[in-house]
Amino acid sequence: MYTAYTQPHYVMGAYSAVPLRLYDSEFNSNINYNYLINIVYNEVTVTGTTSGIFNNLVYTTVQTQQPHIFQVGQQILFDDTLNGNAITGYYNILSIIDEYTFIIDIGYDNPIFNNATVSNVIKYSMPPDQDGEAKLDLSNTLKDFVTENLEDVPEIFEGPDTCFAYKLKCGSEYNAIVPFDYMSVGGTFVNLQNFSLTSTTDVIYTIGDSIQINLAPFAWPYDNTYNFAGSLAFLGSTNHYTPLTSTLNVTGQITYPQYNGPTSKLNALQPANGVITVKPWVGDAVLSEGGTIYFYAPPEYNTTVTITDIISSMTGTTIVTDLPGGAVWNAVFGGTITGVNTKRYVNVDRLSITGLSVYNARFNNLDYSIDAFEPYFIDNAPGQSYFSTILKSSTAKVYNIEKTAKSWLLLHSNQNYIDRARYSFFNQAGSVLGVAYIPNNTSDGQNFYVPVGLNQIADSSSLTDVTNVFTAYSQSIYSYVVSGYFGTSNRTVFYRFKLGYSCSAYSIQQLMWKDALGSWLTLPFKFKSYNNLETERKTYQKSIGRWENNTFGYESYDRGEKQYFTRSKNSAVLNTGWLDQDDILLVQDLFKTASCYHNNQDGLLQA
Repeated sequence: MYTAYTQPHYVMGAYSAVPLRLYDSEFNSNINYNYLINIVYNEVTVTGTTSGIFNNLVYTTVQTQQPHIFQVGQQILFDDTLNGNAITGYYNILSIIDEYTFIIDIGYDNPIFNNATVSNVIKYSMPPDQDGEAKLDLSNTLKDFVTENLEDVPEIFEGPDTCFAYKLKCGSEYNAIVPFDYMSVGGTFVNLQNFSLTSTTDVIYTIGDSIQINLAPFAWPYDNTYNFAGSLAFLGSTNHYTPLTSTLNVTGQITYPQYNGPTSKLNALQPANGVITVKPWVGDAVLSEGGTIYFYAPPEYNTTVTITDIISSMTGTTIVTDLPGGAVWNAVFGGTITGVNTKRYVNVDRLSITGLSVYNARFNNLDYSIDAFEPYFIDNAPGQSYFSTILKSSTAKVYNIEKTAKSWLLLHSNQNYIDRARYSFFNQAGSVLGVAYIPNNTSDGQNFYVPVGLNQIADSSSLTDVTNVFTAYSQSIYSYVVSGYFGTSNRTVFYRFKLGYSCSAYSIQQLMWKDALGSWLTLPFKFKSYNNLETERKTYQKSIGRWENNTFGYESYDRGEKQYFTRSKNSAVLNTGWLDQDDILLVQDLFKTASCYHNNQDGLLQA
């Protein structure tokens, strides 16, 4: 049983933990077992394969149903599970023919017509830990697929790299142990027969592979002992079919425990359902004490051989070897074979976890949970999965913002598209002044940034009036609401902003930073600020004199302390004044951000 005890939520912050915990009950049943974890993306369906020539060599050409975006040199996962894993594996792209066709580095054999997929892949191979599990945090890899994606423009701009969609294909790899039920030595060569495998594809090893035969002891039950001309002998109800040269181990004797233990057959005629040993008989009559004798094959059959043929039928599979046969015994010893060349058995897709996404967002460890992103889904649009990424403690939160502030709200959609950002403007009395929107003219209707600053909105060349003319009432705006729309349907909650018509006696400073959910927020600091200049310099004392041959003299210039290194840095102390609980949330997030800008009064951003 292959199980994911812990798996990623279908939406998660990429800069937080993305945990995966796997367990396979068969982890200790094979040699050198490793868990395989494949992060799969850009997956397309294979419609067929043909032969292809690259550098005068024959390789496999792959045709896909959808356009692919693979590049030469990339590693891909070819998942042919539904076709019996004919060419399942990891390959490199050798050549791109067109957007539907490319060549991979495997020689061409048989055509694949359908049911296969090919995708970009990031592969993990992990041995079991002390619990027999694989435990992995995927965030260290997934965060590299999402970025800050900041563009200082007044328009909407897309953010495709703020969301990364992927799936997990979890499997295993190990040095295969292939069982067989009995060894047939009566023909020209030794055959290994398995009744449960009915197809040649069930055997990982192929013709020409070197294998090690590992024979298991054969357990033969006996009923009693008897005296054969002074030698200890055993009778049973079945034939043991073992060769004269096999060694054996007797168990089950109580009255004469010396009968137990290792021994060998007497070099004499053996009855079909009996065994005569070299041990002496010490009893007085037939001893009716049954038990088990374990037979061990002659050592020359526990050896390395080469597979010369694999034959399958409805009754099982026969592996033909190059080990000479011809012995008179047959169909007794079973066992296993393992690859001499450590051939690995690979199953890339024992468990698929689909529909996963990570976003350009972060949570601190104390706030983290497996469904940490869930609170930011918007539930006011039934049946939809749209959410905006901006920090807020309630739907009544109002953000203070200056006219010159630059700020962007990041919108995401998991289903249909959002085609515009809609703005409703209000005067100080709360009456609606007008409604306008900026269309989403990007190629991505699911992940994009919406301008929030009032000057940004006013400067947008795509601003479209819905009711009233923006330029006629723009000077009377006191507050406004921003949301994502599709046509006339609201897709997100409303985000409320209030202009800060400051009566402060100080110059207002503004900081813009990327918040925990990927949006760019601005916070005004309205009280007295302090500018500091931090300077660091290094000096040295120059020699006050000079030597010329054997005389010493003084210079009349260029003496005393000299400066060889100077560095200065501006810093500022900003004061917000009293903060409410919502603003405290913003300031705390500001302290944790990795990206922060100073929003100058002239509208410029400075890191």
